[in-house]
Amino acid sequence: MPNSLRVLHLANVMLGSPYTGLPLSLCRERYDRFPEVFDSVFSYIEAEKIDLVLVAGNLYGRYLTSDDAAHLIRKLSEAPCRFVIAPGDQDPYAPDSLYASGRLPKNVSVFAGEALERIDFDDLGASVYGWAILGQRSSFKPLAGMSLEDPDRINLVTGCCDIGGRTLFAHVSTDELASFGADYAAFSHGSSTQVRTAGKTKYCHASFLEGRSFEELGVGGFRRVDIYKTKKSTEHTISFVPASRHRYETLTLDITGATEMNEVVEELARVISKRRYGSDTSLRVILEGEIHPAITLHLRPGEEQHFSLYHLDIVDRTLPTLNAEAFERDMSVRGELYRTLLPRLNTQNLADRIAVAQALRAGLAALESRDITLL
Repeated sequence: MPNSLRVLHLANVMLGSPYTGLPLSLCRERYDRFPEVFDSVFSYIEAEKIDLVLVAGNLYGRYLTSDDAAHLIRKLSEAPCRFVIAPGDQDPYAPDSLYASGRLPKNVSVFAGEALERIDFDDLGASVYGWAILGQRSSFKPLAGMSLEDPDRINLVTGCCDIGGRTLFAHVSTDELASFGADYAAFSHGSSTQVRTAGKTKYCHASFLEGRSFEELGVGGFRRVDIYKTKKSTEHTISFVPASRHRYETLTLDITGATEMNEVVEELARVISKRRYGSDTSLRVILEGEIHPAITLHLRPGEEQHFSLYHLDIVDRTLPTLNAEAFERDMSVRGELYRTLLPRLNTQNLADRIAVAQALRAGLAALESRDITLL
């Protein structure tokens, strides 16, 4: 008899973790609205009649509150499906963790050790293999030398690991994955990946549910995996389902030769429109290139609203050295300031270079009785 299964691959939810990189009020707003994102996953589970949810690590973070825990437990208990959780590097299995508390409902199974474990769901014709990251860091290879116990079932693997990496916890190689022979492997940790293949096994690292800093860029969500298996073949339909209500993005803009901030604003508006960033986007723009020392880069009050973003953060990494021969020949204090700082503008240390460039701009503004306004 053929067997089919509707699976949701979820990871890096980080329930209870703060947002960073934005003004404090906006970080708080995003934190307060995250339950809308989290609850939308459960609405999807119910609407799509998902059979099994694999949580491949980092369901919550170290700042999980009692209210967050109570909300999580309630949503899990109300869900019309089974969950298998593989604790990750941010929510490791430990004696004092939520996973070991006995508070999780009966439709939730949790892996509790580094050795490979198996959980069978006979009514679904499926088995899930996995492991847990424990409170203490140690390096281990959960799939090394292991094989499936019943290849005729739909066999799944889930856990927090690096594929071929050198982390302080779980390592899985593509050769081990291919040799093991599962139908799908749901992983977390590291960057999200496209679906890949090792032997007959489809696998990927899940995205975050919603980014919480400029280290997590783009739209967050989860994977939907439909598996149809017969004795002769296995068919997969795997898709990414967006879920986030807010995203972090970055872009680098070379403004070499710009003569005033209006030019920068116009080019920035063009790029933002082209990429369709809007009110759901917090954007960090890194300005690079060479401009004249006398040009001051700053947004006028209220100008940020012109871009219709959630938040705009501009980082100035330009060098104030373009067409600056007059400053090198200037025998006034202004020229002396430029000549003194010029060697340090060529340093390889980015932080030092930015600091020196800002010092030069501030010094020139002060000498010319202009307002000192820096990005």
